[in-house]
Amino acid sequence: MTQILLIKLGALGDVLRTTCLLSGLRKKWPGARVVWVMSESARPLLSRLTDGTDLCSIESLEALSTEWNVLINLDEDPRATALARRVAARQKFGVGRDAEGRLIPLSADSEWLVRLARDDRLKFRENQMPFQAIVYGAVGLSWSGESYEYGPPPDLQDRQERLFSMMGAQVSADAGRVGVFVGASDRYANKFWSEPEIADFCSAFRAWTSVSPIFLFGGPAEEVRIKNLKSRPGSKDIPSVCVHTLDDLASLAAACRVLVCGDTLAMHLALAQRVPVVALFGPTAHAEIPIAPAEGRKAVTPYACGPCYLRKCEIAPSCMSAISPARVLRAVQELLVTPR
Repeated sequence: MTQILLIKLGALGDVLRTTCLLSGLRKKWPGARVVWVMSESARPLLSRLTDGTDLCSIESLEALSTEWNVLINLDEDPRATALARRVAARQKFGVGRDAEGRLIPLSADSEWLVRLARDDRLKFRENQMPFQAIVYGAVGLSWSGESYEYGPPPDLQDRQERLFSMMGAQVSADAGRVGVFVGASDRYANKFWSEPEIADFCSAFRAWTSVSPIFLFGGPAEEVRIKNLKSRPGSKDIPSVCVHTLDDLASLAAACRVLVCGDTLAMHLALAQRVPVVALFGPTAHAEIPIAPAEGRKAVTPYACGPCYLRKCEIAPSCMSAISPARVLRAVQELLVTPR
């Protein structure tokens, strides 16, 4: 049996979209055993994979004495590259580091992956390959549209009922429900609208229709933002909630007919569950996110400085402010009238 060690720790959205690679590995190495080394925080995203992939936490990892047939490291994290260097394998793919700590490809196939990590101009301006094609190419495979592999919570409906009850909103099978995920990781600046744009979108949406319900949600980091939105005229009476588990986040994403969001884990969870999205892109590379017309729409900032991946940005108004609520509303309208 072929033994494959796959290393991808986190950001969580990147972990989830890396699941597209599993079907390619099964095709190239039929019957292989795949062990995925992950960060423990990613376990809820991967624990219900149905392909027999074994999970191993980097936090509790003991010395791996097994000689692997294939090692694939798709993470620049020093823990990941150190593990990739230490573990014996007949073939290695992905990202490593040399003795001076510089990123190096572990095979000729992986050179493009490492070049993207090293060269901002290549990543931000020239690359037009989606993430899935990049990781497939890094292991010598061709991407043929393989998508996320994700198992939703088995108690998804119960979770939805509980969360909508917390919002004081009715749970129904309404085909027009629109969710707005109000936050984004603070790793990069301006990954979603500010509070005024969110409130303006909510106001415009409700002026357009009183039939399709709308709700706001976020994670623990968005509690202050949700509170502030409840005091704004355009959004003060809209149902809202903050969730504290990945399974709750996935359940609310699945409850949407359309999800409005930034380039976030919520976007990936929606796409993984075949929920159409309107995804706003400013500082991050939209070319790496393939969204087919049936899967949603991209709203990309017109600012020429994006993508930039800056942690702080002093430009005002921000690149996200240039994506108007009216533009996003038109995209939502298109998706609501498109049969699923």
